[in-house]
Amino acid sequence: MWVSMIMDKAGVKCPGFPSQNTDLAWNGGAKTRAVDKSGIRRGDVLIFDWNFATTATDHVGLATGSPKNGYVATIEGNVGNAVKEKVRPLCSIRYVIRPQYADAEPAAIKTAKVKAKSPTQTNEKLDVDGIGGYNTVFEWQAQLGVITDDEVSGQDRDAYEWFEGIVSVDFGGEGSKLVCAVQARVDAAVDGIWGRETSEMLQSWLIAHGYSCGKCGVDGRFGHDSVCALQQSLNDGAWKATA
Repeated sequence: MWVSMIMDKAGVKCPGFPSQNTDLAWNGGAKTRAVDKSGIRRGDVLIFDWNFATTATDHVGLATGSPKNGYVATIEGNVGNAVKEKVRPLCSIRYVIRPQYADAEPAAIKTAKVKAKSPTQTNEKLDVDGIGGYNTVFEWQAQLGVITDDEVSGQDRDAYEWFEGIVSVDFGGEGSKLVCAVQARVDAAVDGIWGRETSEMLQSWLIAHGYSCGKCGVDGRFGHDSVCALQQSLNDGAWKATA
């Protein structure tokens, strides 16, 4: 029902929706919009099956990007009675549905698009979960005063091993204003492209400001522990201009 509401607000159509549950949606026509999960992209509806032991499916969410290393970042309703970001293994997905986004009225999409608010704006804290999703990126952008589009854009796919803890990322292009701002803050070379040097300088900055990056310390690999340190620093407002 949450996905049905999202589609309605965005003016997007998809056979089988609105629906009460995933199986009704699939059998009600959503299967006609199925795509292979190897080609998941932002906006796809993901239908999950936790054990594949029965014909019934269990849960649904929306992809927020393309798969990386066997996982995909999502936004989901009814996760602990809340809407939350998650990172799910591809093996937990039974069906992938691609709604008819191209058929939606541009005016409807423009009117329905509501930008998420950062934790600073909502007086909430980021979950310190080591997953650099779009809430984390959005808050980082907000504190550094760059455009808040909740994505680290324009990155080099071959360099992803150095910042794989960040899951809200787009590859290709000329770099990111967020990365430029971060590089300037941590005294790294400013080019907008996140690589090993940026991770090392960022880890050094976090440690110097009292945030542990785990037992590996400054190793240039910005993974789970480093993202936890980043999230803690963001919850403390450490990246604001006055910090």
